[in-house]
Amino acid sequence: MPRKRKHPGVRRAGLMLAAVLAVLVVVALVGAALTMSLVNNTRQVRKSEQRQQSLWLAESGMQRALARVAAAPDYRGERWSIPKESLDGKNSAVVTIVVEPAKEPQQGLLIRVESSYPDDPVHKVIFHRDRFVPAANQGASS
Repeated sequence: MPRKRKHPGVRRAGLMLAAVLAVLVVVALVGAALTMSLVNNTRQVRKSEQRQQSLWLAESGMQRALARVAAAPDYRGERWSIPKESLDGKNSAVVTIVVEPAKEPQQGLLIRVESSYPDDPVHKVIFHRDRFVPAANQGASS
């Protein structure tokens, strides 16, 4: 003789609870995946902005060096610190300019520029620019 269940609704409620919990777990996993994706995209955008800023700082450093060499041929470079207020208000930067006589066979100057943005030992982006200025162009603006 088949056995009758005393509380047939209890099993049904247990299955519903398990189904609801499974759906909640799936929703939580999807939410976590979307959050991680958003965080990673934000980091990529920030890094891209830092690379672009570092590129422009290197270009500005090169223009600064060319102007200084044109004004004073004995200029040999500097460490140019740019305060955060002049940039994005959050990060400062450093541009290092080195001007040295070019190696043979050509006469002139070699200008080396390195920008570091932000000025942070871990999260910085470094950009390099080198430019040869022939002896005939020294003292003339480019």
